[in-house]
Amino acid sequence: MKRIMSNFVLKLASLVFAAVIWFSVTNTQDPQTPRTIRDVAVTIKDESHYMEEQKLVGWAVDASDLKQNVKVIGKKSLVDSLTKEDIKLVVDLKNMPVKSNNSTVRVIPIEASIDKNAGADSIDIELTNDKLEYNVENKRRKKLDLKPTSDGQPDDKYTVGNMTSDLDRIEIEGPESVVNSVKTAAAVVDVSGLTRSMNVNANIVLYDVKNQPVETSDVDASRVKVVNNSGKLTVRTEVEILETKYVPIKCNVTGEPASGYEKTEIKCEPDKVQIAGDPKVISKINDITISDPELDVTGSTQEFSYPVDLDKYLPEGVRFASQDFKGKATVVVGISKSASKNFAVDLKNITVENPVQGYDVKIDTDEYESVALTLLGMDAALAAVDESSLKGTVDATQLIKENGADGIRDGVYSARIKWTNLPDGVKIADDAEVYVRVRKTN
Repeated sequence: MKRIMSNFVLKLASLVFAAVIWFSVTNTQDPQTPRTIRDVAVTIKDESHYMEEQKLVGWAVDASDLKQNVKVIGKKSLVDSLTKEDIKLVVDLKNMPVKSNNSTVRVIPIEASIDKNAGADSIDIELTNDKLEYNVENKRRKKLDLKPTSDGQPDDKYTVGNMTSDLDRIEIEGPESVVNSVKTAAAVVDVSGLTRSMNVNANIVLYDVKNQPVETSDVDASRVKVVNNSGKLTVRTEVEILETKYVPIKCNVTGEPASGYEKTEIKCEPDKVQIAGDPKVISKINDITISDPELDVTGSTQEFSYPVDLDKYLPEGVRFASQDFKGKATVVVGISKSASKNFAVDLKNITVENPVQGYDVKIDTDEYESVALTLLGMDAALAAVDESSLKGTVDATQLIKENGADGIRDGVYSARIKWTNLPDGVKIADDAEVYVRVRKTN
């Protein structure tokens, strides 16, 4: 009996020793190890449909909290096999507190677990932050007119024409604070560098009362949706791109100022405009000519100014390139009191034109060597006149006609001079005449 007991104690001691040795070896080969797994996604779920039933909308106060660095502690073989997809961080909105110190921010616990991993129960999980601050607001809807607008500039020599979106009215849904701040909406089309008409996706941009864009999205998800556009913040928009061209503005001014006054200049403000349209149409337009019965300076003694609407001078299918230009122009005609200056024109500069068969008509130089001419105009224009360059003609046919072919005899007659090269800006004060000698040749 003693021998048996002695062996039993020895065997039991051996068994304990073996267990200690096995445990020591096991822990040496597969020890408890900590490891940090970075950027594990936090999932928000609402399987109870609490937010929908309460007509609420929410989002993380700080979007960076939706990524967590997780510390796991367990056997090295298990810990090393983990990926961030194996770790589940869940915020269940059913755990959201009803009340909070802040009227909109709720603090919700983050539940951590390891998904489908043998021995997961033996792994401890530590979070950098085990709570999520979640902003909760009442959900609100609002209807708005949607107008297309352009951003940027087309290629050189092109401009934006008409724009039409698939939607002309939208209904937005989102947090009350955001929706309340929205006053207008626009479908914004980036037209940078375009050279032809296109159908493109335009961004729906919401603006506040100061016409500043309203923040509509956060990193985690869109906070405002267009409910009548499948929730999308884009809309198909047709953009017309037109070719442009600069053309001068010309004016047809009628009438003459009062006696003793002259038109000094005619100008239009602006003196040119940029038009836009089909290339085949605008290629034929070289200028815009203003012709209006009201552009009449008859009897004027002072500057004449007249407003003009240029739209009526544009052909069909042509428009002004800039939408800011309203098509208004002003024609200004300068009127100033004219001066006079006398000139003595050498008779050698007077010639006879349109000879008549059977008559010899020549300028008579027996009594005079020159003829007096008085010109009217501005001082600068008169000062520029070169007396020696002034030339005139006598019409022989007209002379015979005025005196009658049967009644005219050889002799000296007075004939009116037609001046052929008066400089711009001057005119004759009175008709000048010269003596001509007529002789019948048969």
